[in-house]
Amino acid sequence: MLKPALERVLVRCCRPIFSNTEDVREAMAALLDLSAYANRAVTKLIAKPLRRFCHKDPDTIATLLETVPIDAAEFSHGRRAAMLLRCIPNQSCDEVIWERVVRITLMGLQGHKWSLHDCSVAIAHAGRGGRHAPALAAAAEELVAAKVRTASQSELPVLLVILTSLPDLSRSPCIQGAADRIVQLAEILSPAAIGQICACVNKISLRHTAMAIALQEEAIRFAEESDLFSAVQLFSFVCQQEKDAISPDAVKCLVERVIEGRDLDQTTVMALCRALRAIPRTLRPELLREITEMMEFLGVEAKGLLLLPVVEGGLKGDVPVEDVQLFISRFLALDCLLPEEHTRPDAYIAAVESCVECITERLEDIVSDENPPFSIIPHLLDINMEAARQCGLAIIREAAEQGIHFPTLQAFRFLLALGDHNMKDKRVYRHLRNEFAKTAAGIPMIQLCAALKCFVRGLVEEGETQSLDEQVEQELEREDMDAFLRFCVENLLRGFADGMEVKCV
Repeated sequence: MLKPALERVLVRCCRPIFSNTEDVREAMAALLDLSAYANRAVTKLIAKPLRRFCHKDPDTIATLLETVPIDAAEFSHGRRAAMLLRCIPNQSCDEVIWERVVRITLMGLQGHKWSLHDCSVAIAHAGRGGRHAPALAAAAEELVAAKVRTASQSELPVLLVILTSLPDLSRSPCIQGAADRIVQLAEILSPAAIGQICACVNKISLRHTAMAIALQEEAIRFAEESDLFSAVQLFSFVCQQEKDAISPDAVKCLVERVIEGRDLDQTTVMALCRALRAIPRTLRPELLREITEMMEFLGVEAKGLLLLPVVEGGLKGDVPVEDVQLFISRFLALDCLLPEEHTRPDAYIAAVESCVECITERLEDIVSDENPPFSIIPHLLDINMEAARQCGLAIIREAAEQGIHFPTLQAFRFLLALGDHNMKDKRVYRHLRNEFAKTAAGIPMIQLCAALKCFVRGLVEEGETQSLDEQVEQELEREDMDAFLRFCVENLLRGFADGMEVKCV
């Protein structure tokens, strides 16, 4: 009976009803005090107005700490600490106040009296932005170490959330202890618990043979009972394992469950693309049918996101260029999973065409971004579609037009690509050549020779009639080519001096 009345009070707190600071402080104190007795649903109602107050005037937090007790020895007070850390602004909060709140949290972790869920929420928020002290990580690790060997199936996911909340703990010995406990409880873990566990270990790219085998033994039960989120997380975890730890039958079960999903978000599509790429090469022939089905499924989802307006969670419209690049790069990387002679699914081809259209529409912005699209270009050039290859070459051409700097390795790779595709574009070749020469002083001779083979004849030509500007440009090009050839000769002489052998290839 309390909840409807309480909800009305909390909703009322969201409105601008306060006339002075003291009223605000009293309301904040009441909300924080109440959080110790609220369930998770009511906690969400409390968090909204309290966060608004904290962000509006961070100085009131100091008074709040004096008014409302947060005792490390009181079980329910862990929820207060978690609530306060959840609502404190990340940037504008005074450092002294922040350290005081973290110190209170540290005492609670060391006391082992608060619930694991409250501790996990507090640690996650205390560690945001890398602001936490090393003592917080130590206390969190100590808490997990004390619980993990006897953890129940409901406690295990929470312990892993704690371990993966702080980067300091990504190599903690407690992770091995948690994995051992997961193996022991695998038969009774619920699909939701398995999904939460895999979501945590995927954050740190954990490889653990015994854990992977134990969870895959539950694949049939899991596929029948799990939700899409849990299926995606377990599939991602399994695909990242060593070959001997992966059961093809389990992967097939998980694929059947995953492709039942619809309207995936960007994060999920990219996670599945990454998981597919991680499947060991030696297992791909056996899983060829499942990989093809996944590529068809992801093609439908990827195309849908590329055409979906940004306000609805898609990528069409005012989306940061970096997000578009990352999404397209992850998706295009799937092409290498299928043999060249294997027919690509129609849905996958349609999605690639949508990727090409998206890149073409935003070509200048993509190339001029702080992170140039170097990862996309090889994928586009490697796909056996003329439109994709032309799009990849167009990116290189636009980068040359904008004078974008290419690292040595990228310049080398693109020189090879242009040679493979017989692209005779003087401006592009000149730019790549000059970029290559700037930083390739220590490049191995075999790479230097391979790059030289990519240059085609006819880049410097004598025209019958040339304007003055053309003659000047031709002369400058001769000077650049002379400088580049001298650079090559110097490197070759140095290679011979170091004992390089001459072989006919």
